[in-house]
Amino acid sequence: MAAMEARLVAAMARVMDEKLAAHQKAVAQETAAKLASLADAVAKDVAAAVAAAVAASQKQAAASAESKVKQAVREGNQALTAALKAASAAESAKLSAELSDEVAAAVARDVRAPLVAAFRLCFADLLVPALQDATQRMFSQIDAGLDARFAHLPEPTAAAAPAPAVDPKAELGALLEAKQVDEALMKALGARDLALVTWVCKQVDPREMAPLSQTVLICLLQQLGQSLDVDTALKLEWFKMIALCLEKGASEIAAYAPKVVADLQLRIKDFLATDKGRTVRQDCEMLLRLL
Repeated sequence: MAAMEARLVAAMARVMDEKLAAHQKAVAQETAAKLASLADAVAKDVAAAVAAAVAASQKQAAASAESKVKQAVREGNQALTAALKAASAAESAKLSAELSDEVAAAVARDVRAPLVAAFRLCFADLLVPALQDATQRMFSQIDAGLDARFAHLPEPTAAAAPAPAVDPKAELGALLEAKQVDEALMKALGARDLALVTWVCKQVDPREMAPLSQTVLICLLQQLGQSLDVDTALKLEWFKMIALCLEKGASEIAAYAPKVVADLQLRIKDFLATDKGRTVRQDCEMLLRLL
């Protein structure tokens, strides 16, 4: 910055010296011409006044004429001085404007490159890491919210007095007999027990039951997809039905449905690399297209 300021000061001084020298020369020439012209005019006026005074032979008249000539000379000098000052002020203003434009252009040229470099450095060192950190925190919050959602599925309304312990399968079986499949699956999913969820799925034909809620469908994808090498045929059948009924944009699941589906697709692809996965390759590839 010190070098840049020195260059600017030097450039300003050089331009100002050249402008002032040219201005002084022009003013001097113009002043000399005007004074010569004024001297000639004054001489003529004095000669005429003296001749008139002599011809009239009136001493007093001659003195009065001389006084008038002197007054005229003074007024002429004052007018000339005022004109020269006005011309000098106008020229100085013009010079100042020209210098301002040149200085502004020089500053713009010298400052532009450092500013661009500073902006690029700020973007690389501050903005990009901050954006990456914010993105990572967002995905961490999504994961935490998804786990919390699965861990706090709707639970039965609390009774006035504690109820005696009930066999989960007996309770779920009663719901299934009452054709309340959605409620039965919701209870099983809320228990976070994969064996219990699988048991309920075995009691129901997914092709013959009433439509399930979007929350139950996405939770089934998440929990049944944990271990594809167990009850593979049953799970693939359910996955196909869910893929046909799932609405990933539904408001109650839109926040985490894409992640659940993406995770299941990765598990299916990993499963296809196993011996058991190769035996059901056709079904798995069809499911990947449906999801």
